[in-house]
Amino acid sequence: HFNISHAGDYVVGVVSDDEVGCDIERNVNAPLEIAEHYFHSTEREYIEAASDPGKAFFTLWTLKESYMKMTGKGFSIPPEMIGFTLDEKGKIQSEKEGVFRQYLLAEGVISVCIKENAETADYFKVRKVEWES
Repeated sequence: HFNISHAGDYVVGVVSDDEVGCDIERNVNAPLEIAEHYFHSTEREYIEAASDPGKAFFTLWTLKESYMKMTGKGFSIPPEMIGFTLDEKGKIQSEKEGVFRQYLLAEGVISVCIKENAETADYFKVRKVEWES
């Protein structure tokens, strides 16, 4: 199983023995009005309380997209049906199946969701690759 996502000059790819989804977003021009329609009230409160509301928005949005992609159903799952909470240390909690991880970049965020499996749930490896064209 694999999944890819891109944002601007950034590309992320994930490979797994199980279903997997990923999303990457750059922290620019966050469409905060989307939160009014597609986020739970607790998620909206998280965004409003954040020192950087745009980053908070993309932190949640990439989690939602990674889950939708992991299931293979995409936007046929309404984003408002997928809720997340993050504690002060950034620990991700959701009632949805899957193991979630995030990687914060200087300019954005990457989220990965893998279908829960006892053998792979705690094994994530991140490699950064840079190239010049």
